[in-house]
Amino acid sequence: MPVALPGLQDRIGAVIYDRTVRAGPPSTVEPDSSPLISCLMVTRNRPRQAALAVECFARQTHQNRELVIVDGGEPGKSRDDLAATVAAYRARGLRLNLVHEPQGDRVLGEMRNIAVSAASGAYVATWDDDDLSDPLRLELQYQALRHAGAVASFLGKAIVWAPRRRLLGVARFGRWENTMVCAKAALPGYPAMSVGEDVAVGDRLAGAARIVVLEQPRLYLHVQHGSNASNEHAFRTMWTHVERDLSGADYDEVLLELADRMPVAAYRGLVQEPPTPQPVEAPETRDKVRVVTDPGLRERILERLRSGPVR
Repeated sequence: MPVALPGLQDRIGAVIYDRTVRAGPPSTVEPDSSPLISCLMVTRNRPRQAALAVECFARQTHQNRELVIVDGGEPGKSRDDLAATVAAYRARGLRLNLVHEPQGDRVLGEMRNIAVSAASGAYVATWDDDDLSDPLRLELQYQALRHAGAVASFLGKAIVWAPRRRLLGVARFGRWENTMVCAKAALPGYPAMSVGEDVAVGDRLAGAARIVVLEQPRLYLHVQHGSNASNEHAFRTMWTHVERDLSGADYDEVLLELADRMPVAAYRGLVQEPPTPQPVEAPETRDKVRVVTDPGLRERILERLRSGPVR
């Protein structure tokens, strides 16, 4: 029997979170039926995965778009390969802006700010170099925030894929920061953090403005490939959010279905998958205890973000 992933719904379900009572009007940008959306990719020494993320950008149904790529790698083959990919897609008429900015000692948050500065669009969208997006992602997320009068939209669910473990599942996150589409004028600066910089920005937006969260997991495939910015513990925690495990008999069939809309087959060619699913250990309890022993930490971080622009 065919598999069981729900299709994209004719009526898009979404949840609106509104903090505009104390923050002013819902949106700082006059909504347009088709504004320029700048997709922001930060990458470093991953030209083959980045090429697949570029392919996802090329397939988007929202026509007025650009892709800003900030390449943090040093001169060499990886940079040359990425430049060749960009040149090939530019030849097809796509709008790509490649910024070579060796990362050095700078962390991911600082590199994301460079991408924002290079963006020309009234809206920006996170476009991670190692994840895949459905062709309708930009169109549906923009339409959701436009009709809700929101400054930003996120997906509340995503499909999580760990090919080296042969794991696949639909996970509920509440707000998946990797999927942000946001009015550029409303976007706060990213803090100088190597991990969690996107969560800090999402928290600040959700705490001060109207955002909308879509329940459409098919729009985004997060890939846990072993070299992610987040560590193994973060993945084990992420897997606890999986509400539908597709790692068994459905695994190949679901990926085959997704491959009709995303370059999944090419991604599978980059990694070695085991013949059977590899179980995920539960997160260590001691890490949870260490977090909850300082209940004021999150508020202190947010207060620091509210105090002014992050440099």
